[in-house]
Amino acid sequence: MLNVAIVGLGKMGLLHAGILNSFPSCRVTSIAEKEGMLTRFAKKLLPNLEFYPSLEEMLIKERELSAIYVTTPIVSHLPIIRELAQYGKRIGVFLEKPLAGCYSDAQSIVELSEKAGLKGMVGFQKRFSPIFRKASNLLQSGVLGDLSSFSAYSYVSGVFSEGKGWRFKSGQGGALLDLGPHLIDILLWYFGEPIQVEGSVKSIYSTEVDDAADAKMKFKTGLLGSFSISWSVEGFRLPEIGIDIQGTNGRLLVTDDYLKFELYRNTSSMQAGRYHLRKPEFDNGVNFLIGDPEYCTEDEYFINCLMNGRTPQPNFATGAKVNSIIEKVLYDSKLGGYAQY
Repeated sequence: MLNVAIVGLGKMGLLHAGILNSFPSCRVTSIAEKEGMLTRFAKKLLPNLEFYPSLEEMLIKERELSAIYVTTPIVSHLPIIRELAQYGKRIGVFLEKPLAGCYSDAQSIVELSEKAGLKGMVGFQKRFSPIFRKASNLLQSGVLGDLSSFSAYSYVSGVFSEGKGWRFKSGQGGALLDLGPHLIDILLWYFGEPIQVEGSVKSIYSTEVDDAADAKMKFKTGLLGSFSISWSVEGFRLPEIGIDIQGTNGRLLVTDDYLKFELYRNTSSMQAGRYHLRKPEFDNGVNFLIGDPEYCTEDEYFINCLMNGRTPQPNFATGAKVNSIIEKVLYDSKLGGYAQY
């Protein structure tokens, strides 16, 4: 039985708490939340948990923790990791995306975690979506042949006026830092690290942050790709990711809702033709469901890694690579030219 704590009692904190308490292998024992109103409300819903006004106080009194879920704003991630590095135990740490607000903070998180022996994982739950996993398997099988190009997007109809809160503060928010991490992580998962990145960002409604971003990427294999990110696009009530991939033997289009692919010639494992798989046709493989099934699969995977001594993926080093690409797009947008990765 693993004892798990939650730091930050927002939407994601409650989501993970509910999922984790459904597993027979772990239990949520405590929550650190500085907002008194949230704490008073949560105590009525979760009377069996210990609540603390700070992470420091929780770490002093809770000495048997095996894992901590961090669901606070990204500006707090590095200070929290500094505190956890002093805890004195090699615990698991799950950080909701992105790893940090800038690449230097992300590097510091990686270094501190490695020195302290923390087993870190970043909440890129799209890796645990059955649709995106199926696309990954197809790419790994090589049925598309040599990959030549891809175009990708991440859109939502969210911002059409000046916003308030930390997501609209420089260094903490913006479309690229809010929507970009999930898409960029998938691109790294599918294609590896790029050798070149160029990009630009645009502020349409916001004063301090970007509302849209576009970038191009080049890989050692000769693969060329591009992505577009915006939280100010009409027609996307829910956030949506889409990736269109072209190979010498086929084409694949994967989104949150479906997977389409066409094979031009037979392979040893598949016949030539067109295939169309929709989200309801995939087995989500979870026994308990809160939110999208990938959240449950993600948490189950993380807990199993801790119980079996495995290193979870995507880890903090992977999360830092995502931050690196985001920063290069922002840097290239200011200076112009071609940013070397």
